[in-house]
Amino acid sequence: MKNKFFTIVKKVNHFFFSFLIILSFVVLALVSWFLYNNFYQTIASSKKIVVLRQEVALEEINIDKFEKLIEEIEAKTSIEFLNNIKNPFIEEVDNEGS
Repeated sequence: MKNKFFTIVKKVNHFFFSFLIILSFVVLALVSWFLYNNFYQTIASSKKIVVLRQEVALEEINIDKFEKLIEEIEAKTSIEFLNNIKNPFIEEVDNEGS
């Protein structure tokens, strides 16, 4: 009877020990994934932002001038403006003088 009890206890201990090892690996993997996603990638992206800020134009953009320039470009490329341009290859004849 004693031997059976000890063999059962050994099997339970072995199972429990195996379960703890597997559980610790799973917890370690989850903690590693969490740290990678929330800390490492954040630090890496912030370093990229710092590098990109150094490469971007050093002068600030005047938004008013930019919007005015965009409006002028849109006005020049509008269909109304293009329809008013005379074709130099076609001669228009005045019917009033004939």
